[in-house]
Amino acid sequence: MTLSVVLDFERPVLELERKIEDLQGQAARGADLVTEITRLERKAEKLRAKTFKGLSPWQRVQLARHPARPRPHDLVPRVIEDFVELQGDRVTRDDPGILAGLGSLDRRSVAVLAHGRGRPAPGGRRWTGPPDAGGLRKARRLVDLAQRFSLPLVTFVDVADDERRSGLRATRTAEPMAGLLTALMGLGTPSVSVITGEAYGAAAMALMALDRVVMLQYAVCAPLPPERCAIREHGEPGRAEALASTLRLTADDAHAVGLCDDVINEPPGGAHRSHRQAAKSVRVALVRGVTALESVDPAQRLDDRRTRLETLGQLVAVGPKK
Repeated sequence: MTLSVVLDFERPVLELERKIEDLQGQAARGADLVTEITRLERKAEKLRAKTFKGLSPWQRVQLARHPARPRPHDLVPRVIEDFVELQGDRVTRDDPGILAGLGSLDRRSVAVLAHGRGRPAPGGRRWTGPPDAGGLRKARRLVDLAQRFSLPLVTFVDVADDERRSGLRATRTAEPMAGLLTALMGLGTPSVSVITGEAYGAAAMALMALDRVVMLQYAVCAPLPPERCAIREHGEPGRAEALASTLRLTADDAHAVGLCDDVINEPPGGAHRSHRQAAKSVRVALVRGVTALESVDPAQRLDDRRTRLETLGQLVAVGPKK
């Protein structure tokens, strides 16, 4: 696989893989290189396992931000069958910060919400930041539809922090955010959220206020990105790498404190190496989650959801990193 962006820590693995590809090309032209190719493939497998087993929190942040990483708008068509997008908030306009629609998951109709990160937006740009007020109202519309027609809800979370849109934006989105959270807390159908990349701030947390949350292996989740924390604590973004270790933002950390219920293994080398394989793993996790929740009494499910979210607000002691 050819990547336009190669992270420093994955470069040795990719260079070895390219060498294997060159030898395979020579072998296809008649050269006897089977033994050498086999040896290098084993070496590459061991190097890949060693490299990705010992990733630091900052390296995981880099993977979550990789330009080739599959974003929600890449995954939804691969995971949800017959997806039909619903646009507009019935008030102003359509906000590309939220992708909303209906589709099928394992032969059951579902409602789908996803952050629009990386999605084309008006003006030829790509959406990177959190949704605006219109996107939150659109999300509320879909939650109401899920309630009305007894549809399970699945959400895809991947939202980068956008400091430029803070301040006035926070005031503008407060009311629709509250409305969305109210609708989610009263939703009587099964609901599962999957964090696919980065998850920062209120917009990310809103789509995680569900019955069950799962994370891709190299996804990250925190109230603020490391750079914003470094600016607030030290006045300089250059301390972000050091602060990443203290934020407990990895999928394993989130699982340890109960923020996520399961961690989805990514393809060797990360989800950006195989969108198809990553989507397959996400689909399996969502089907498993929705199926398990369908067997729970709706009233009990609501109580469990409230208890789960209330418990997350308690102080949890986490042991030191090994």
